[in-house]
Amino acid sequence: IEETTDCLLNNQNELIAILEKTPELINFSSKKFPNLLSAASDVPLPDVMRYLYIKGIEYPYTEENSLVCKDFAKQEKLKKDARALIEQKQTKKLRTLLKENPLIRYSVYEKGKTLLHLSCELPKILTLLLEDPIINVNVQDQYGHTPLHLACFSNDVNSIKVLLAVRTRTLLHIKDVQGNTPLHLACLKKNPKMVKCLLLAGADPSIVANDWKPRDMILANKKLKSCIKYLDVLQPKL
Repeated sequence: IEETTDCLLNNQNELIAILEKTPELINFSSKKFPNLLSAASDVPLPDVMRYLYIKGIEYPYTEENSLVCKDFAKQEKLKKDARALIEQKQTKKLRTLLKENPLIRYSVYEKGKTLLHLSCELPKILTLLLEDPIINVNVQDQYGHTPLHLACFSNDVNSIKVLLAVRTRTLLHIKDVQGNTPLHLACLKKNPKMVKCLLLAGADPSIVANDWKPRDMILANKKLKSCIKYLDVLQPKL
C-alpha cells in the first residue's frame, strides 16, 4: 500500500481479493501504521477500509464526527442486518442487501464466524454467498472450523454438497483445533451420506486425529459399512 497507492486506488477490488485469499496479510503492521486499516486510511482506499473494518480490524483513530466513522457505523448496521436475514432465512432480501453492499458478504462476527459459517445449515444461502468467486470458503473460526466442518457437525448433507460443488476452492483436509478434518466429524456423526460425499470429493481417510483414522471407523462401524467401497476412490487433484 505504501509504495503503490496510485495504482491501488484504481484497483481496490484486486487488493481485496488478495486479502480474502491470504487473510494472514490482514495482520500487517509497521512503524508508521499500527494496522492495515490505518495504512488504507492514509491513502485513502475507501473500499479496502470498509472491507478491513467489517473483518474486525480496529480503526485506531478517534474521529467520532468524521465521515469515516459514520461510514463505519453504516457498515456495522449492514453486518447486523445480514446476520439477521440469515437467521430469518430471508434469501431474497439478503441477495438484495449484498447486491447493494457487496463487501458485507466478507463480514466477520464474534469467535471468527463469517456469513458462510452462519449459513452452514442453509444451502440456498450458501449458494448465494458462493456466487462470489473470491470469498474464502476455507475461512476458519477461532475453533479452527471451516464452513465444511460446521456443515458436518450439523448433519446437513445438502450444505456439504453445495460446499463441495466449488471443489477447486474447498479444501478437505483442514484440521480444527482438535485435529479433526470434516471427514472425522462425518464419521463421528456416523452419517454414511456425508462420509460418501467427502470420500468421493477426495477426502483422505488415513489422516490421524486423536489417535484414530476415518478409515478405521468406516471399516469397524456397521452404520458406515456402505462407505467401505469408497475408501480407495482415486483422490481428485484439487
